[in-house]
Amino acid sequence: MQESPKGRRIDVRHVGAWLAVAWLLPVVTHLLSVDWLLPPLVLVTTASLLRGGRTLLDRLMLASALLIGTLCAAGLLFTAWPFGFQPIPIAGTGLTVLGAISVLTGRRPRLPRPALTDGITVVAALGVAAYVAIPYIRTDSTGRLAMLVAGGEDVSRHVSIFDTLRRIGGFAYWQTPQDVPDLFELLRYYPSGWHLSAGVLDSFVRSSSGTGDMVSSMDHFVWFFLAAYGFLALAIIWAAQWIAGPLLGPWRLPLIAFLGTELIYSDIPVMVIFGFPSEIFGLALLALLAAVIVRRPSRPREQMVLIGALLVGIGFSYELFLPSAALAAGGWLLYRRRLVRPHLVFALVVGVVAGGLAIVPITLGTLYGRHGALISAPGPVSAASRAMLLTLGLVLAAALLMLVRRLRVWRSYVLFMGAVLALPIALRAYVAATGGKSPYYFEKALHSVLIVALVGLGAVALVVGRHTARLRGRQLIAASVPAVLVSAAIAVGAGVVLDDMPSRPGTAEKHARLWHSGAPKTTAGPWAKTLMDLNRKYPPTPGATTIVLSDNFYVTYTSSLFFSMLQRTSGTTDKVMYYGAGLFSDETQNIADSLARPGVPIRLIVLSPKSDPVVDEIRRLKPDLQLEVLRP
Repeated sequence: MQESPKGRRIDVRHVGAWLAVAWLLPVVTHLLSVDWLLPPLVLVTTASLLRGGRTLLDRLMLASALLIGTLCAAGLLFTAWPFGFQPIPIAGTGLTVLGAISVLTGRRPRLPRPALTDGITVVAALGVAAYVAIPYIRTDSTGRLAMLVAGGEDVSRHVSIFDTLRRIGGFAYWQTPQDVPDLFELLRYYPSGWHLSAGVLDSFVRSSSGTGDMVSSMDHFVWFFLAAYGFLALAIIWAAQWIAGPLLGPWRLPLIAFLGTELIYSDIPVMVIFGFPSEIFGLALLALLAAVIVRRPSRPREQMVLIGALLVGIGFSYELFLPSAALAAGGWLLYRRRLVRPHLVFALVVGVVAGGLAIVPITLGTLYGRHGALISAPGPVSAASRAMLLTLGLVLAAALLMLVRRLRVWRSYVLFMGAVLALPIALRAYVAATGGKSPYYFEKALHSVLIVALVGLGAVALVVGRHTARLRGRQLIAASVPAVLVSAAIAVGAGVVLDDMPSRPGTAEKHARLWHSGAPKTTAGPWAKTLMDLNRKYPPTPGATTIVLSDNFYVTYTSSLFFSMLQRTSGTTDKVMYYGAGLFSDETQNIADSLARPGVPIRLIVLSPKSDPVVDEIRRLKPDLQLEVLRP
């Protein structure tokens, strides 16, 4: 036996047992090709060393928050160490750290019992994820590519980031463009915490750090993308119940049902259609941060560590939400200063470490990735329903007025919502001052408001539960019907005034219904099949860039974008697409200038005979261009 620095006896046998399990178990699972067992083991072990939460799901959600932030920070280590995403060193190191925490703190692994509500929450989240995943499950790789193509250009870049980080075994921040020819140059500075997390988990799923072929990588991306949406659903449904607390009672089920419906048919699932995994992941972490800040899950120091980990996770996953998260954390420190004061040094250390790590992506992106210029950039995005936001705001305000004076939890929630509302207000003010437009990121900021509003609906259920606690049977129905009618009237009235009715054509709800009907496979299926066939027929040539040329500039642009994704040549294709007018132009001179810019051989796949005159003109304008013309 030896003494720890705090005078606690350290059992050498305990240390040896931890080290043996930490390294022998990953070796065994790797030899048996069942490394996928290790991430759940690490999650459960982490949960067993925490002390917050009343139920097993509470503990697992808190452990998830801690592990996500830690994994994002550890990604900086993965970039430097020689092992990349190999399962054995990652799992061995993680279990060793957990063992050290157990030994030094004297905490023995211990888990609370699961509750019936845990099962209901998980089943609801799985139901949401399954429904959203149906269109992807019932098709093959070509069909999934068709759905990605139909969703828009952003998703192709996310697939490339995921695949590239898997290949290099870490973040791309310090890579040169020559090191990552499969990645758009500026995307080296994109906040890629989700891509790294999914890439690490993919190594455990594959029992290998190898990337496999690109079609396989694309399929795995889709599954992790859908898992991210399931995690968002779980985070929202759990956080709403956690904030409401144990007094929620039988109104828990209507709350879960409403949230589940919103996660299936609203503005939220459209983020899957457009291909926004980073935003989805960032919103999930924001929901968890709301839960951890609003209702204290554990002892003050453990709560501070959880808040710090979530700030790191948000900073690395979707930096747009970091200012709101940091403002909420700072407001919590001031509001709960009496709680924090005895642990002030610890709080300062956590704040400096977490804050320093959280700002790494946004700092690098601003300095080298031109992120500051993107604030007013346009882009395809589903506008947040003003009618829904107004309705939720009115209902929440009514409920909170009855709770804020009585319960500190709901005062904390009001402060958190204020921090989140500050983001779209600041964006709107900035755009007004500069005379620009900000539809893209302003709408995404409103998405964060929507998520936090949904998390706060536990207040409504709590108020309703208090006022109907003594009612039974017909009395309960008679009391609830007017409330439902009033809420419906508010929603309809807001929709009429704001021209934001859920039934009008082109809304998020209709978009989602069309998506699940299989429409993308019908419209983009032939397009995706052509890209797959071309990828098999014309494998990539080292050092060359391949462009798919059509008689329509949009088809040329999108086909080249997804084809370069399949060929892992997005980095070199980038120089063609976005030079001057690039491939967005119908002018042959602009296309020729763009093709000549990279200074590398160009393979031109000509889809239509109508494009032959364009090819001849390119040859005339650029006689020195190394041009290989392919006609499938």
